[in-house]
Amino acid sequence: MILLSILIPVYNAERYLVRCLDSIVKQHFFSDSVEIITVNDGSTDSSLSILNKYAEEYHNIQVISQENKGIGFTRNVLLRHTSGKYFWFIDADDYISKESLEQIVNLLVRGKYDMLLLSYYWGTEKEGQYITYSGEYSSGYDITKNGIYNNSVWTRVYKTDIIKQNNLYFELFQMGEDFDFIFKTIPHVGLIKCIELPLYNYIVNPNSAITEPSMNHKERSSEHSLLCMQQNYMSLTKYSSKEQTVLRIALNGFLFGYLYSIYVVPFSLRYKMKSLKRLKEMGAIPISPLPMMKKRRWFCVFLT
Repeated sequence: MILLSILIPVYNAERYLVRCLDSIVKQHFFSDSVEIITVNDGSTDSSLSILNKYAEEYHNIQVISQENKGIGFTRNVLLRHTSGKYFWFIDADDYISKESLEQIVNLLVRGKYDMLLLSYYWGTEKEGQYITYSGEYSSGYDITKNGIYNNSVWTRVYKTDIIKQNNLYFELFQMGEDFDFIFKTIPHVGLIKCIELPLYNYIVNPNSAITEPSMNHKERSSEHSLLCMQQNYMSLTKYSSKEQTVLRIALNGFLFGYLYSIYVVPFSLRYKMKSLKRLKEMGAIPISPLPMMKKRRWFCVFLT
């Protein structure tokens, strides 16, 4: 039986892919109970040949190749091929710490947790910061209520049944697909364990999609973020008022990031005002509950 499926979407990652895969396969706890599933999403570099080489050496590495479809589509393919009791997304240009599999597998074999939330390093090869989480929480609502939330799917190890039984999947957004997926899991997740030891290394890649400098890309990202928020704010009506209050904590965190982006990106004033109008129409503004940090709180009051 596969305990953990490690899911890796790959697109033109030849520069980083060996580091990523080696950080997994060279660990003692990479055994028959752990599998790696990769999807080559139409790479035009040598990524596919690198994947095939590793698959030839390790029987528990599976390679799927497709025409370029984008990250949301690719992650859905990975989920459909998952056979592990739990799954963990890892980006091909990142890598995991030496203790990662030992820490994770020893917790998963207990079978008591629906989700693990991982601490991590965020930065460049030379400098960055560590983001840490600790404690246990009774549910997705509980951890969100306590202000522990981020928009990165690679910080989470999920029980696979939660996703499959509730038909959860990634929307084909250019921006916001991680947030959307994580947000939809909140009502369905039970006991959660946070791992304080940083187990994941997120390396900022200047050539990644999220750092694409073109204005067309930024406009598409903005529109997809608005669509993501619209769908999720509209979905609140099916929850109780108490549940809505907690879910808005996560939604408003994403909203605040969006408001900051349209403030700093040189969109036209007309576009910015149009975006604010759309946010008001979907019930996102006025913002309630307000973010707790003083600077964020002032900024949100000013905008509303």
